[in-house]
Amino acid sequence: MLVVNIWGSWCGPCREEAPVLSQISAAPAAQGVRFWGIDTHDTDQAALAFEHEYGIAYPSLADPNGSLTAALAAYVPVDAVPSTLVVDATGHIADRFIGRVDAATLTRMIDVARSETARKSSALSAVHHARG
Repeated sequence: MLVVNIWGSWCGPCREEAPVLSQISAAPAAQGVRFWGIDTHDTDQAALAFEHEYGIAYPSLADPNGSLTAALAAYVPVDAVPSTLVVDATGHIADRFIGRVDAATLTRMIDVARSETARKSSALSAVHHARG
């Protein structure tokens, strides 16, 4: 499972949610969940300072011209910064949140995606065994 957060150092709501993302990404409950950021319309220097200030330890892709964010336009509006996507184990977008995500919401998103992935896996296994 993967959590993708679109952010920018210039974004006030991003600064508000950064400690939440940092905390949840490092929590034992996030074990097995990878976190990635997409730093949009930013400079390398500003992005590194932001990551250092908020203790962001997971990697972020630099998106200085917004092309990566534009590639996700089917899931989040291009100008919706911050935005957070949860990608399930099969590579599908399981959930999204547009705006500043709080700890309870992000934790729920991850838990629901885990449950759905487990349910699908269990159902697939039952079908496989029935055919076996």
